[in-house]
Amino acid sequence: MQRIIIDNIQQGNLVSNAKFTGSILLGIGIEYDIQELTTSENNNVVSQNKNESYLGKKIMAAVRVGQELPETQENDYEIKLVTIPSLHVFILWLHPDEDCIEGVEDLFIPITDSYGRLEINQCYRQDSLLNLLQIEAQKVAEKCNNKYV
Repeated sequence: MQRIIIDNIQQGNLVSNAKFTGSILLGIGIEYDIQELTTSENNNVVSQNKNESYLGKKIMAAVRVGQELPETQENDYEIKLVTIPSLHVFILWLHPDEDCIEGVEDLFIPITDSYGRLEINQCYRQDSLLNLLQIEAQKVAEKCNNKYV
């Protein structure tokens, strides 16, 4: 899992400065019967859930959307999760496999709607997602600055 802070969004960086905070490993089998493991940076298992978990269901819904995209029919993607805590955002990040041809873009599928700011299970390109997040990051920053002035 990758965490992004609001300062990165404001500076126009989406995933380039993301900080690794742990992994959620998905074992996908027949009919998406998954075993979800959340691990820490040193790969210790922090929690273990079945696909009945709220997050597990949201992740798998986004994975199904990703599987239907034309891009994933032509290229391999690594599945990552991104969170932006200050914006209440969880995003499935489809990162092109290192063997992909040049020019294959990262794809992003929001798992949470961040209080209506993003469309759940809609695919975004990095630039369009970053533009939306920058607007929201500015609102949060202004709200915080006004609160402490």
